[in-house]
Amino acid sequence: GSADIRSNIVAPSNISVNPGEASSLPAISGGTPPYSITNQQDTAVATGTISFSAPNTITIKGNAPRLTSIVVKDSSIPFRTASITVTVKAPVIVGPLGNCYINNERTNFTSTVSRLNKTACESLGGGWIPD
Repeated sequence: GSADIRSNIVAPSNISVNPGEASSLPAISGGTPPYSITNQQDTAVATGTISFSAPNTITIKGNAPRLTSIVVKDSSIPFRTASITVTVKAPVIVGPLGNCYINNERTNFTSTVSRLNKTACESLGGGWIPD
């Protein structure tokens, strides 16, 4: 057989963002451009986009404080992938704390984020119950 001389995709393996914040990652390289997003584990937590104007940059938007992953693939056959672990940080806590119940309509799974204030919970679309 012939040797595989294609290189792997190089992308950041970890990123942290705040809820409601979008962060552009350093350029993706290696593999065979153009790149695309092939899998987003939980879009309720974070989403990734690659724009035509910046085809080597992935923008990650934090939605809810938890961990998720986003997988980028290249255009080779078979394609190569790189997985990015995304940590969405809990918002800064102000005011009385409680439990925040967030329903993911896609999976009908309700997740609980404890120790959040009412404003932060409602900004995530959750229902808040004070401690």
